[in-house]
Amino acid sequence: MAGRQSKWNRAKDPEQIVVQPRDKKIISAIYDYRYLSRYQIQTLFDFNCVTKVNIRLRKLYDHHYISRIFLPTTRGSSKAIYLLGSKGINIITEILGIDPLTVKKSQRESAQVKDLFLNHNLNLNEFRIAFTKAIQAHPDMKLERWINDHDCLQEYHFNYSGQKTKKTFRPDGYFRLWYKKKIYSFFIELDQSTMSQQRFKAKVKDYLEFARSGYYQKIFGVQYFRVLIIAPCIQRVMNLKKTVEDVTDNIFWFTTLNKVTSNGGFGSMWLRAGHDGLHPLIEIES
Repeated sequence: MAGRQSKWNRAKDPEQIVVQPRDKKIISAIYDYRYLSRYQIQTLFDFNCVTKVNIRLRKLYDHHYISRIFLPTTRGSSKAIYLLGSKGINIITEILGIDPLTVKKSQRESAQVKDLFLNHNLNLNEFRIAFTKAIQAHPDMKLERWINDHDCLQEYHFNYSGQKTKKTFRPDGYFRLWYKKKIYSFFIELDQSTMSQQRFKAKVKDYLEFARSGYYQKIFGVQYFRVLIIAPCIQRVMNLKKTVEDVTDNIFWFTTLNKVTSNGGFGSMWLRAGHDGLHPLIEIES
């Protein structure tokens, strides 16, 4: 009888696998999100059995379609986080029609992530999954575009005191959706209570300059956007709201990650710069 499989190493002689359409979707999602936990994969693909998803992920791992790393923990068992494996590169190339060297570069960079950034990415994915599922559940909504933090670097030029100056800033993500023939655009900033008020205020000014410069309209093809500030707790939300209001009373909206993951992001859970009370992100017709 075969011994128990090690969670740290691939099986030396794994059972054969036939890659199914859902397997390809899982591999594609892992590449798109860069990092996914088992729970996140289960949520995205509506697996109703933990044992089944674990068995399938194990087979894909043993055959190098996906890789995994483990989050360090002080108690209990460490949690596996899945990322693209070497054999998954050909799957992504086939599905997306992109250069395998590009996919390989992304895979290599993902494997080198530090723990702090890994947690940040996983929280961003929690936010994204909650919104994606909420949009899919609404018949009048359609997700038009999502850009993850890795691909969301923005560079533009503006005139300062008569001189052309280069500016760079990197949002944590960007997405657009359609509702009732109207498009809504959002940048995401996932706060982890590590950024100083001075640095955060500078980022607020960068967003305002990006909006006023005309580069947003040029790059994204729409006129307006909002910036969603997601903080770990309500006290941090209130502190960031006050910091923003020292600069502007426009475009910045605030809530906690827990409220988004619990309610999907569209309810009356948002604070707005320059406004009192709670607001829905979009006025949804009943």
